[in-house]
Amino acid sequence: MTIRVTTLLLMVGWVHLAAAQVFRYEAEDGTLFGTEVRSSVAGYSGTGYVTDFDSAGGTDRFELQVDVPAGVYEMWVGYRSPFGEKGYDFQVDTQLGSGMFPASTTFAEDRAGIFELQAGTNTLGIQQGWGYYDVDYLEFRPFEPPPLQPVPAQLNN
Repeated sequence: MTIRVTTLLLMVGWVHLAAAQVFRYEAEDGTLFGTEVRSSVAGYSGTGYVTDFDSAGGTDRFELQVDVPAGVYEMWVGYRSPFGEKGYDFQVDTQLGSGMFPASTTFAEDRAGIFELQAGTNTLGIQQGWGYYDVDYLEFRPFEPPPLQPVPAQLNN
């Protein structure tokens, strides 16, 4: 019986994962503050990428207003950082945070974190941080927590 229940739970889990939807929002569709859209470097998605995060006051940014169904998501940032590792700041509604883009001369992805989003309009954005990088998109992937591991009957130190 245990094997059948486990198999059924695994099958239900796979069906749930297959039905999960990913939401990608192109940075160039946002409202730009001190940044601009370019398309001179190949490898981006959409119609371009946001660049020129280089203000002296660190205020360059872009912001998106999007509708995402309520849920828990991993946020991934499509980026390019040809001048080495760079710090960036992000906003997901009222949650603020920061991350590091590893050096990359081609477009790559960075996992910014896990966020619970409410239904309705959500505010997303990237602010300059260290600057001197390009942002292609923000992507929200449904978060699936890892399965719980069984606890051994006997404790050990």
